[in-house]
Amino acid sequence: SGVVLDSSTQRPIAGALVASFVAPAVGQVPPPRVFTDDLGRFVLPDLPAGSIRVSASHPDFVVGADATTGVFSSTSV
Repeated sequence: SGVVLDSSTQRPIAGALVASFVAPAVGQVPPPRVFTDDLGRFVLPDLPAGSIRVSASHPDFVVGADATTGVFSSTSV
């Protein structure tokens, strides 16, 4: 669970799409993508143990990418 914030204003972002990136085990359903609530909060249920990358996007915001590698920003948890 967490909160998606605007990096400039630190205000919550409602309606952001939050996705996790984890390789599911054979036969395991990948975690769902979820939207943040009015306070920017989200919950990704039933994630497996281990390192997971989480990313958020919203049509009113630009998703950052590293200029050298072209890799989009995400957070490892």
